[in-house]
Amino acid sequence: MKFSPLMYSITTALLLLFSCSEEKKEEPKEATEKSQEETIEETDLAAEDLELVDFDTTLLGKDYFSGKEELLAKLKGLASDAKSIPFYFVQGDQHYYITSDQTEKEDFYELNPSMRFGLIQGDSLVLLKTEYEKIYNPNFTAKNCVEFRKGNLNGLLNFQTGQKTEAYFDYIVPQRNQNDEKVYANRFGKWYSIDVNTMKHEQLSSFDARKSIGKTKLMDVNNPATWIIKTKVEENDGPGYGSNIIVVPSFIAKTDVMGSDYYPAFIPKGQKQADFGTEQLSMKIDEIRSLNENVVSFISNSYIEEMDVRGYESQNQYLTILNIMKNEITTIGLGSNGDYNYW
Repeated sequence: MKFSPLMYSITTALLLLFSCSEEKKEEPKEATEKSQEETIEETDLAAEDLELVDFDTTLLGKDYFSGKEELLAKLKGLASDAKSIPFYFVQGDQHYYITSDQTEKEDFYELNPSMRFGLIQGDSLVLLKTEYEKIYNPNFTAKNCVEFRKGNLNGLLNFQTGQKTEAYFDYIVPQRNQNDEKVYANRFGKWYSIDVNTMKHEQLSSFDARKSIGKTKLMDVNNPATWIIKTKVEENDGPGYGSNIIVVPSFIAKTDVMGSDYYPAFIPKGQKQADFGTEQLSMKIDEIRSLNENVVSFISNSYIEEMDVRGYESQNQYLTILNIMKNEITTIGLGSNGDYNYW
């Protein structure tokens, strides 16, 4: 069979094209193999780094009481009714330990109504027996104070002086200014002032809600002075959960503008390599008006940012109507803006 010059040219061109194509296929293969080797090396190094990263507040997979067995024995001796000491906080050079009547287990940090807590100052003084439903974050309600809850009623303890009220109030309104010497609390529609140093309280004949509630806010959750830290941080193959907890103050919880009154895995700025928990929380009353002598309304804004491998943030605005004499609180959502942030 004879080929014409035209057919010969076409055939030759096709062979050359095919040959070049085959040669080009080999080059990306070598480059790909090299790229994969480099990627594997980088990944291995990253994995090794994860094992070396620690927290500013506590260590990943570590027990706070490791090497402090004598301290732990003293604390258990002081709180014989406690089965664990799951949390602590630090104020100045003093440590405070939160006891619990339940043993720590997988779902321990999901607060439930059957739990009871207590508070020990240092290694020698019991401030609260292990019989309270909640112990709130320090300095959230008032400077040098911690709020506590028993029988669905709230009290206030000055952890520096040791003075406290009884668990007597429906809720306590946080200080607007930490220099204020008084906070205000409500019990069945009656208002009281509480001296934050002596803890003496007296019933008020009149109450100015605009002056006492306006500009109320959630204190800075990234300030170490407000931290409650876990004594045990879950050990994981990789990044873990937030090492702190947030218990929303009773008044803010009562307005129902935070989505929850308890955040069991808050991630402070000092904690590295935590992929699960809450990164940011804020709430502030921006505007308050009197509707009549007994009823006020206010606008509040809250912000929540969480991590569960992917990030989630939510901004919310609420209208709250408070009848200061009947102790009725109604909250209506005005708007929200929430979305996942895929990294």
